[in-house]
Amino acid sequence: NNMSSTLGLYAKVRIVAVNDIYELTHLPKLASFLRRLAKSELPPSAVVLAGDFLSPGTLSAVDGGRGMVDSLRLCGITHASLGNHEADLIFPTLEDRIRQLTKKGTTTDTSRRDDSIRIVNTNLRPSSVDSNHFLKSL
Repeated sequence: NNMSSTLGLYAKVRIVAVNDIYELTHLPKLASFLRRLAKSELPPSAVVLAGDFLSPGTLSAVDGGRGMVDSLRLCGITHASLGNHEADLIFPTLEDRIRQLTKKGTTTDTSRRDDSIRIVNTNLRPSSVDSNHFLKSL
């Protein structure tokens, strides 16, 4: 188009971010939305869960977040950041959920290599973030 010839080459990136997911009830809608986006002209480069997904949900209080993590892996989340409510879990349980999030498995989504979710460290000061390193991780 005229804009690309005027400005030179440019890239479009779509990042979808969600946070504060405490219950499973809206995850089917999220999964459907992400499947539609994956087939769109500009599929998401990353689907980021920006924290607070393991606690204080009712199911997580019973199973320590196991059901939530299984459901999130099926939704198409690619990256996750731990929020303050993840600290509500005892450390060994949190470690187990992180392992569960990041383990490679099989997926029915052929657009993804695997269904593991990368944990993003959000405790970095903005001045210390290397944007090239971040982009390589996508």
